[in-house]
Amino acid sequence: TRLTIDGTTDFGPWHIEVMERTADLDAFERFRRTKDRFVEWIDAARVRGPLRVRARQIGDRFQPIGMRGEKRVGKFLCRRDVPPALRRQVCIIEDEEGIVWVAPVRLDRRCSVTNSTTQVLELRLSRLTRQDPAVPSRQGFEAAPG
Repeated sequence: TRLTIDGTTDFGPWHIEVMERTADLDAFERFRRTKDRFVEWIDAARVRGPLRVRARQIGDRFQPIGMRGEKRVGKFLCRRDVPPALRRQVCIIEDEEGIVWVAPVRLDRRCSVTNSTTQVLELRLSRLTRQDPAVPSRQGFEAAPG
């Protein structure tokens, strides 16, 4: 499913909002101090083609920010102690070159914000109200290491 810049998309249990913003180092530092795992900034200049959202697939790989080398998404989620119910609800936000964000768990290194970033895309996830009661709440997930 294609994501719309400055728009919203519903996918599975998630409501996804994408907003383009001008960024500077001070704005990024403020963002980092107040953000939670349900919002990320990516460098708009590093995104190739349209952003899309899809379900996780067997064999998906990405390079998690803060880690060396590519990791399999499934193994990464297990090793990060993401609860099984949430692992099933993780969505993949990608561009033409690959995964950008394993949402709402970890950003890929390729599109991370740097000192030279001037435009960012803010990606914000929230639960739809039709949430399955078997899926952990946002609060429950934030307690997991990440």
